[in-house]
Amino acid sequence: MRVLHILTACPYSEEEAEVLTPWLWRILREVERKGVKVELFCPRYLGREGERFGNFYVHRFPYFFPKGEILGYKTAIPELLKFNRWAKFLIPFYITSGFLNALILSGKENYGVIHVHWPIPLSLFSLPFKVKGTPVVHSYYTAEVKLAESLGILGKGLKILVKTANVKTAISSYSAKLLGEENVIILPYSSALEFKGFFPPKEKSENPRILFVGRLVERKGVIYLIWAMRILKERGIKAELRIVGEGPLMESLKNSAKDLDSVKFLGKLSAEALMEEYKRADIFVLPSIVDSRGDTEGLGVVLLEALSFGLPVIASNVGGIPDIVEDGKTGILVPEKDPVAIADAIEKLLSNWEDAKLMVLRGQDMIRERFSPEKIADKLVRIYDHLHRGSPTLEMG
Repeated sequence: MRVLHILTACPYSEEEAEVLTPWLWRILREVERKGVKVELFCPRYLGREGERFGNFYVHRFPYFFPKGEILGYKTAIPELLKFNRWAKFLIPFYITSGFLNALILSGKENYGVIHVHWPIPLSLFSLPFKVKGTPVVHSYYTAEVKLAESLGILGKGLKILVKTANVKTAISSYSAKLLGEENVIILPYSSALEFKGFFPPKEKSENPRILFVGRLVERKGVIYLIWAMRILKERGIKAELRIVGEGPLMESLKNSAKDLDSVKFLGKLSAEALMEEYKRADIFVLPSIVDSRGDTEGLGVVLLEALSFGLPVIASNVGGIPDIVEDGKTGILVPEKDPVAIADAIEKLLSNWEDAKLMVLRGQDMIRERFSPEKIADKLVRIYDHLHRGSPTLEMG
């Protein structure tokens, strides 16, 4: 069976694949190992051609003069639209060319299934195949649903495209709820780092390190973690917070922590340096919030990375995070915007380290069962087989 994946961007080499949605390529390689032939449909970037990357055949469509083709490659389209007026100008050309090239491809090729990522608005490109009777899968990642909600009447029109899918998947239960549709399959994606295995839980450290990894933006809630470190200091608990990442709030966060020697800002790190930070850390905290625009974590895959490195995790009870952190079992959930609760959770882990180690082990079992590329690929192949055979029921287990 051949399955065509419609995407916002495709890498040109294996090296680029390690930066551009690496989790997706690992899953699709697993899908191919299970006997499904995968092809990709996506826009060009800066006029670059390239029919293959790895084992995947890629159909790249042009949509503007080469130097103007900037959408969706290095920066996600919703993010790019926030600060680049030129990007907004490109959207009509992108949509028109993508649809016309999909129409041409549908006349030449036959696929068993069309799988659309970021279906709002990329499901427009699946319509020529749908008219031919080819079944369609949509995968939603939260941000595109939020984008549609922000577009008013236009967004409501785009959400009609949701109805064109035979099967809908979402990255988390939170994303499925936002979508507002019935019979949405929760299909989480694993973390971007490739692990050879799982690191065992660590022994208790005399000088514990607390780690945060992520963009320094409002919805990550880092300020509440900094305030929690101040509370721990007042309680006489020695711990160091290491913040990995960069973003628009970097300077204001540094100002908030300027009198705290225990808070270190490391900026953006290479993959190797980031792995070292995970290995040297003792506890991972993700203090995410629902920000002033209503955005929050679609899933929180960084928590999977932390658990894989043997770290007990603390995270806010928002968005898709509870799909990973079951309070008291695979980590500790705290209310959002509550530095006292964060401080209490850190102190609880440090005081009950054997319980913390058990949470890590249970979290790693959960990752193997629900988040590994192999498990996700199994579910995808079952969906494709179901659609290709025209079976009336789909049992995912």
